[in-house]
Amino acid sequence: MENSVVQIITGGLSNAVIVLLLAPLLQGVQRRITAIIQSRQGPPLLQPYFDLLKLLGKEDIESGDMPVMQR
Repeated sequence: MENSVVQIITGGLSNAVIVLLLAPLLQGVQRRITAIIQSRQGPPLLQPYFDLLKLLGKEDIESGDMPVMQR
């Protein structure tokens, strides 16, 4: 019983990780196909990953007296 529960949880977590890792790649493919349809070169396939890395590298900006309320 315990083994099957562990397998279900592990399988669910691995599926979630795979989806989160592949989603930007699929967005890159979609952008590339849209660009080809519009007779453009378009961004590189890995551009969404570059955008995510840039976003994660930015620091939080807090202003005012109550920055907790802004979150």
